[in-house]
Amino acid sequence: MVAIISMYALLEVSRLFIGIWIDRMAFLPFAAFALAVIYAISWHRREKQQQIDTTNIFSFLHNMMCYFICLDLSMFAWRKVFLLQLHAPLALLDKQLGELSGEQLIMGFFSHSYPLTLCVALLQLAGSFFLLFRKTRLLGIFTLLPVTVNILLLDIFYDVEAGALIQILFITLGLFYLLLFDYEKVMRFFFSEGPDGSFVFRNAILKNALRISAVLIPLALCISLYDYPNRHPDITGKFRVVKQTINGKTYDTVNCSDSLFTLAYFDDKNTIVFERNSPQKWLVGDFQYNKTTRDMKVIWRYPKGFLDTLTATLSPLDKNRMTLSGIMKQDTLRVELEKLK
Repeated sequence: MVAIISMYALLEVSRLFIGIWIDRMAFLPFAAFALAVIYAISWHRREKQQQIDTTNIFSFLHNMMCYFICLDLSMFAWRKVFLLQLHAPLALLDKQLGELSGEQLIMGFFSHSYPLTLCVALLQLAGSFFLLFRKTRLLGIFTLLPVTVNILLLDIFYDVEAGALIQILFITLGLFYLLLFDYEKVMRFFFSEGPDGSFVFRNAILKNALRISAVLIPLALCISLYDYPNRHPDITGKFRVVKQTINGKTYDTVNCSDSLFTLAYFDDKNTIVFERNSPQKWLVGDFQYNKTTRDMKVIWRYPKGFLDTLTATLSPLDKNRMTLSGIMKQDTLRVELEKLK
């Protein structure tokens, strides 16, 4: 683990010097791991023959891991400070949210607030510095673990490229490995009995039931009081307007005016959106839907002052297509929709 972490750290530090060769050198951490395995075998063989001081080597490797974790995380931290990381280009910020990849979403999120990015960088720098001293090493580990675990989860669930994921994975594993050396101290800190703050009930069942109720009461309230998303999976989705007929006259939806619909969204929480050529020209409303009759009533809430109610019926979805037929503003509508996602 020391070999892989150190090699990743050295690659990060030398990234500007090796430039275009960085991708071709991605094998180096694993080559270092192979050499470390060979060294470990030799180490244990020499240890049996009492030709080597294991304590000194172990202590040296322990400190080397701390050093290279500090080096690696500090490199990322200073990049954040100088807007070399988690800073989105202007062209990316002008894209629609649904067009962005997971990695671009992360970049756009942190770009919105430089102070937030700076807080993450300062935590990385402070935790890394604490890691270098024996007396503050545990403080450094507890400072860095929430940061690295959060980055690791973001990299996993937002499909960040594999190299960055593997790198933060080994850093996080390294921190957990260092934590094991203070296992008894950590267990004593978290699980030792403090001042008596338990419920004053002699009955253990009643006491534990009261504790569990703090979790189950909010669950029961959520189930009974809130309206849950995606109650209408048969119509939920994004639809393209294939054809639109108003008062018996059919209009071209490819080269259409801003008064005609181009996209329709039937969303969670009974929200409906009709788009007219661009996201800046939306009709947003709340709908009531009868699954049996497939009748729908829409009350618009955006733009303000648009008070026309839509009363319509939806045909069953057939080969990703359905038809909305109804009346809005005394106009009869027939909108043919094709499901995109």
